[in-house]
Amino acid sequence: MNIAERAGKADAAQPQPIMNEGQQAHFSEPFVDAEKAAAFLPLRPRRVLELARAGAIPAYPLGDGQRRVWRFRLSEVACAVASSHHGVHSTRQFPAPIGED
Repeated sequence: MNIAERAGKADAAQPQPIMNEGQQAHFSEPFVDAEKAAAFLPLRPRRVLELARAGAIPAYPLGDGQRRVWRFRLSEVACAVASSHHGVHSTRQFPAPIGED
């Protein structure tokens, strides 16, 4: 295999730009699950799903039943958190201090 053939295979593995008429080229971004979105936001996956259901962060539900699967684009989540006046806060309650009465 020569260098030109290798370069062609490497180019094929790169994300391909999506072109719409009158728009600039942009690269498609993969969807991630709640666990990866939670790691990105430093929250628990359950909290990310709560925020998605409430419409506080952009998310894409898959399925019509009660048990939907949610997918996220990290760039959209980052923009939503950055543009939010108060950010995304966890409602986690910390345990009471031990030994204090």
